[in-house]
Parts: sequence; structure tokens; C-alpha cells
Amino acid sequence: MFKVLAIALLVVASSARFMDTKTVLAQMDKDKFGNTMLSAVALNMAIKAPQEDVLVLIDQILDNLEYQQNEADKANVTNQADCDETISSLNSQIFETSSAISQLETAIADNEEILSQARRDLSQANDDYDEVVKLIAEGTA
Repeated sequence: MFKVLAIALLVVASSARFMDTKTVLAQMDKDKFGNTMLSAVALNMAIKAPQEDVLVLIDQILDNLEYQQNEADKANVTNQADCDETISSLNSQIFETSSAISQLETAIADNEEILSQARRDLSQANDDYDEVVKLIAEGTA
């Protein structure tokens, strides 16, 4: 992000041909990074540092920003890989859970059929028992 700001500041500075210097500096001063850069330049000018020192300072700042951006990009790649791995793991868990739910639903349906058949068998056994008891009571069994 800082690299983008640095490039934007350079573009603003190079567009100074089309705008007056005060407008360009005011735009740069509105941004925290631009303000820092202007303050650094102003400080070096106040102590009458050679222009080359100011350019070296700006180059160091830009190099530092580029380094920070590269480090942030590396961290982002690592975080993205971690997120991708987490998403993959969660998708696997979802698939496994869905499979387990499907298997359990099938087992429930099978058990309900078995229970229904067992109730019919029990009812038939009760009817048979009642018939046998009746026949015994009548003495015909």
C-alpha cells in the first residue's frame, strides 16, 4: 500500500507542471505518508543538508516501504495458504458429516421398517396367543 502511495506522490509531483506547486504540496500534505515525506524534506532543508542527502533519505524510505510491502505480501501468501487449507479441511469435514447423516438416515429408515414388521409380528403373535387361550378354554385345543 505504501508503494502505491509513493508512486501516487511521484505522479502528483510530476504533474506539478499542470498544477502550481502549492496545490501539489497541499495534496501531498493531506496524506500521512506525504506529510511525513514533506516533513523529512523540510527538516533536511532547514539544516541545509545537501540535496543528495535528501534524495538518499527518500530512496531509503521508499526502499523500506518496498521491503515492508514485500513482507506484507509474503505474510498474505502464508495467510491465504492457511485459509485455503482450513477451507479444504472444513469442506472435507462437511462431506464426511453429510455422508454420516445420509448413512444414519438410511439406518433409521431400515430400523423403522424392522420395527414396523416387529409390531406386525407381535400383533400376530398376540392374536395367535389369544386364539390358543380361547381354544384351551373351550377345551378344543
